[in-house]
Amino acid sequence: MSAHQQAQFDPTFEWFRIIAVTAAAIWGVFTPIDQILFSLIVLDTISGLLAAGHIGSISSAIGYIKARKKAMILVILGAAHIVDPYTASLLGALPVQVSTSSAVGAFFAINELISIIENADILEVPIPPFLRAALERVRSNGNPPGP
Repeated sequence: MSAHQQAQFDPTFEWFRIIAVTAAAIWGVFTPIDQILFSLIVLDTISGLLAAGHIGSISSAIGYIKARKKAMILVILGAAHIVDPYTASLLGALPVQVSTSSAVGAFFAINELISIIENADILEVPIPPFLRAALERVRSNGNPPGP
């Protein structure tokens, strides 16, 4: 590597390139549910930071754990995309055609949306009664609130 190339080498950028190329190889194309899930992950992260700041509990350790969980969601979605061609033939007899990756993406998108609503509640944003009732049902099933 020449001195000029060494000066331009940025390990962070190289890791980003590796991740982007790997994601493109796994997914090929982002489907609408992939885009929705990715957007909700970003919005949940932002709302989680706002909620943590509101209650005074911003922690890099907790943030790192949550980032790992969100990365794992994307790994699971990638795996679902890999098995899509195989499950399509197995599920062909069903009256509804849903790909594995769409089902996985929808499941995690709903979880992200619930988390955003929980964060809004922590921030004391008015929540419609039907959403508040649903949030209370989720919490009563053993899911504690938190950013």
